[in-house]
Amino acid sequence: MAETVKLSGFKELDRELGKLSKAVARGAGRRALVAAAEPMARLIRQLAPDNPATFNMDRDLRESIEVSARAKGADAGKAAFAAALSGGGSRGEAVAALKAARAESAFVEVYVGPRRQVFHGLFQEFGTVNHPPQPFMRPAWDQDKHAMLGRLRVELADEIGRALSRAGLR
Repeated sequence: MAETVKLSGFKELDRELGKLSKAVARGAGRRALVAAAEPMARLIRQLAPDNPATFNMDRDLRESIEVSARAKGADAGKAAFAAALSGGGSRGEAVAALKAARAESAFVEVYVGPRRQVFHGLFQEFGTVNHPPQPFMRPAWDQDKHAMLGRLRVELADEIGRALSRAGLR
């Protein structure tokens, strides 16, 4: 089902981001995304099925929901580097593959969901042959995506403003 979302104010934020170094802009974006995603993570925790038998935080689905500034498998460059070397390429070719993969990847990524050790979250969300789905991630996304974009705009503006002030550009 197609959806249309109208974003406003992001062009101005992008212009302001351009005044910052890449590392500072990446840090500001990461902090803004984490702050904007935390309310969605709380909603996911509320919607996640609860099994009282998994009171242990290592296995409890609700307790495992996290907001992580580093998405799972985020560094595509390392994989491209390894693939180039294992494919018989030279070190220079591997470095070129690493740089190309990093250039194609997202500027900032944030992961919201269960920790890797709690893999049964996938079974809960999508179901199995013997277990009907109990979705909790998609309903949370559907319910909060527009509000999250609003939070992201506000958080990003605040982070960019603070970074510009620290850099003496504002």
